[in-house]
Amino acid sequence: MYQRRHKANLTKGKTSLDTIEEGLAKARAAILEAIQFKKSHVEMMKRFKVWSYKEGEHPLIHFGPVNDIYGIEGQFIDEIEREESPFRATHPDEAHTFFLPFSVANVVRYVHMPITRKQDYHRDRLQRVVTDYISVVADKYPYWNRSNGADHFMASCHDWVHVSLPEIYLPKGNLDPPNLGQAPKSRPILAFFAGRVHGPVRPILLDHWKDKDDEVQVYEKLPKGLNYTKFMGQSKFCLCPSGFEVASPRIVEAIYAGCVPVLISDNYTLLFSDVLDWSKFSVQIPVDKIPEIKTILQAIPFDKYLKMQKRVYRVQFGSSAHIVTALLPTLSLFLLFIFFLSPLNQTNLANIIFLSPSSLPSSPISSPPSPSSSLPSYLLSTNESRSINIGIVKEERKKKMSNLERIEADLGRAREAIRKAVHEKNQTSNYKGNDDVIIPKGSVYRNAQSFHQLSSKHNYLSMVNFDSVMSYVEMEKRLKVWVYREGEHPLVHTGPLNDIYAIEGQFIDEMESGKSRFMARHPDEAHLFLIPISVANIINTLYKPLVTYNRDQLQRVVMDYIGVIAEKYPHWNRSRGADHFLVSCHDWAPDISQVNPKLYRNFIRVLCNANISEGFKPQRDVSIPEINIPYGKFGPTPQNTSLDKRSILAFFAGGSHGHIRKILLEHWKDKDNEVQVHEYLKNKKDYFKLMGKAKFCLCPSGYEVASARVVTAISVGCVPVLISDDYVLPFSDVLDWSKFSVYIPSKKIPEIKTILRGISPSRYLELQKSVMEVHRHFTIHRPAQPYDMLHMVLHSVWLRRLDVSLLS
Repeated sequence: MYQRRHKANLTKGKTSLDTIEEGLAKARAAILEAIQFKKSHVEMMKRFKVWSYKEGEHPLIHFGPVNDIYGIEGQFIDEIEREESPFRATHPDEAHTFFLPFSVANVVRYVHMPITRKQDYHRDRLQRVVTDYISVVADKYPYWNRSNGADHFMASCHDWVHVSLPEIYLPKGNLDPPNLGQAPKSRPILAFFAGRVHGPVRPILLDHWKDKDDEVQVYEKLPKGLNYTKFMGQSKFCLCPSGFEVASPRIVEAIYAGCVPVLISDNYTLLFSDVLDWSKFSVQIPVDKIPEIKTILQAIPFDKYLKMQKRVYRVQFGSSAHIVTALLPTLSLFLLFIFFLSPLNQTNLANIIFLSPSSLPSSPISSPPSPSSSLPSYLLSTNESRSINIGIVKEERKKKMSNLERIEADLGRAREAIRKAVHEKNQTSNYKGNDDVIIPKGSVYRNAQSFHQLSSKHNYLSMVNFDSVMSYVEMEKRLKVWVYREGEHPLVHTGPLNDIYAIEGQFIDEMESGKSRFMARHPDEAHLFLIPISVANIINTLYKPLVTYNRDQLQRVVMDYIGVIAEKYPHWNRSRGADHFLVSCHDWAPDISQVNPKLYRNFIRVLCNANISEGFKPQRDVSIPEINIPYGKFGPTPQNTSLDKRSILAFFAGGSHGHIRKILLEHWKDKDNEVQVHEYLKNKKDYFKLMGKAKFCLCPSGYEVASARVVTAISVGCVPVLISDDYVLPFSDVLDWSKFSVYIPSKKIPEIKTILRGISPSRYLELQKSVMEVHRHFTIHRPAQPYDMLHMVLHSVWLRRLDVSLLS
């Protein structure tokens, strides 16, 4: 947040921003005296100046469609950029608002067309064009950065941009639809609609009313010889249902025809609703009331209809030039009243921040960003390194430590204890927990003592990338996690507790249960911050029925949530998200960071789908196991089949999901008695029995790299055979997977039998024994217990936190 008004004693002369703000203050004062549309319009005409950025070229910038249903987009750009416009600023320093003159309709037309595949509907190219343009103007001018974009706007009527503009069909050569309206008493038709089956609302309308009533005339396609516009002019009410998107050009067409619009839509923010009372000249019918349209309209008294119809003519927008003029008061009102009501709180408006490379600090920021003193920074990051320095200048430090300093001092003590123990090779245990807890020992750990007391992995060989390591003991002694309280079910604070995504819901539920020793009582005491969003629940809620694989809804939910907590608390901004994490086992979870890599550059993603080829970074992200939890249980039922009863060399049963399984089934399906590979089993119970009889359980990747079979194999004492490419194994900071599993790359699938037969009996016994040793780390308890799966997940996240220092 930046200070809008500069005190007189700070500078002798006025800056251009001072001048702008003084003008706005006068406008606010005048509007306070007479809060009405006319007065605000007068103030706008007197003062309002818009700077349209000059950068960019046709056809994407400075040019848009001037006809058809997206016509207002090009008409508005053309109006704002014409020299005769009374609102055109001659210099950016005199502007109250800044116009981004790109045309979304033209971007879609020239960049996305032709659309031949499902992925062509992805908005990534459109988003890049807009992002790049904002980056250009933010680099060249100071205006975006000084306001966080709050005095910038764009205008688009395309379906891919969510704004409230009038959608109007402009015939070629005309600036408005034809006006063929009849007098009220010469309108024999009660209600009229003609249009195709677009979106979810129109099929309901057509199903109930198509060709069924003389008074409510609804057509999918008008018969030849009938004139659409004349029908509107002969109707008292014109039905305006949403299509694929909420807006409809029929609204403006109805107004031109003097026909009272009947708005049939859910969640539509009506245009110009800052100044227009739509209830006075339209009828709003929710979608679930479509069968009652005739009853509702017939119940409107004729004198009330006459008043509504008279007001329809009163709000008629005239030519497109008048529409453009009508849009500016809305924008002006928005800016004037937001500035007046919240003169020192511009961050309430800021959803996006772009700082150009030249405007980033060349040295560490002198103090953590705060909502009252600096721009919000949750979309900014310093560099690719995980070592993030947000320096605090020594002379500015007070004797009393800040919350951040206390947290970092606590981490420093943990690092020092680890450093000392590493050098002394201390074999004593400082663990003061439950006496019944068995301290992990054995070859399955990269360093058993360091895992228990020192760290998950001695990373001092790469001290440049890893500032420190930690121990399980230090975690239990110090770690506190704050779970954000914002948000509601089902997207936040709850997740699936069963099936293959269960670890997502189990972890959230454990951290919010009130029983976790790691739960922080206040955010100021937290070392880590959990964003309790469930990706699986977002998919089950927002993508049902599944009609698109586009990730934009998922990405918006997560970005909006981060925006809320970054606005409300200082913790995201001070660390650039480096001490924040999200846990998800859904296949789509890695895609949340694709829309804005800067935002998530330091964010810790805790994922089952830990695929290096898809952007997983082991130094920052955490790999967790995928576990299939049956209802009423906390995991697969453990088995302890004696080794002499394991008569099958290798076993797999599963669908042909992903390219690796297809290769496996092609080479081994129902072809060998020792390597038993099946696509499906008739009896589900046989699946676990066969795993219990197998020495090795084949665990190929499916559509994604992780497989729930790994945990199931460990539960039944079967040595997992990992068949995957680019998979970062869970808990590999601590566990040496070569001691209790076999890795076979996908290209060696034809050699599975040869490879497994080549393992000696003594080597197999060691592997199987180690499987039993690590089983505790792949088991869920509620409440969680030391060294179980949930604590192992938290331990992995804690390691990443220890690698980050937030103080220089």
